[in-house]
Amino acid sequence: MAKGGVIMSILLFILFHYSDASLVFACLLFLFSVLFAYGLISISLSYRRIKKIKKLPKIPYRASF
Repeated sequence: MAKGGVIMSILLFILFHYSDASLVFACLLFLFSVLFAYGLISISLSYRRIKKIKKLPKIPYRASF
């Protein structure tokens, strides 16, 4: 996550220096929409994984060694 934040800050710095405000706004909107979609997908995947784990049969406490 930290690497992505550094890359995004560098990109935003370049955008603010070498372009007009409308392009910067469009890029920001695009980045935030991509991040939002990624967050939703990861949350749904982790929720499915948790549901699968709950459905598995419980391992008995006393295991034979």
